[in-house]
Amino acid sequence: MATIYHLSLGSNCGDRHVNIRAAIDWLDTIAHVEQCSAIYETDSINGDGTKYCNCVLICSTELDVDKLDKTLKEYEIRAGRTAACRERGEVPIDLDIVIADGKIIRPRDYARSYFTHGLHLITTTTPN
Repeated sequence: MATIYHLSLGSNCGDRHVNIRAAIDWLDTIAHVEQCSAIYETDSINGDGTKYCNCVLICSTELDVDKLDKTLKEYEIRAGRTAACRERGEVPIDLDIVIADGKIIRPRDYARSYFTHGLHLITTTTPN
């Protein structure tokens, strides 16, 4: 039985829109993308002046939470997210599971404006 996931996607370096779009396209190869918010810009939560592009995506897949999370982190590495990037505060792509089958599994992310804004965009627009 497929699990419904709400994912948070973010990027703060390079062509941020392209990074997000590429991740969405890739996600559509491993899961069924049900809905996706528009890509929108937010300020960094740490106040360093960095701008992020974000979106929230709802998908379904047979993968369990642990396997999906591992697969997302492997994609981040392939997309250039390295320890050196982390030290510089660069995020080519960040993919996080926030909700799994209606259960909030990352409460801190769930409460952040970068996620709630995207979730609001999804709930107030028609499905993609």
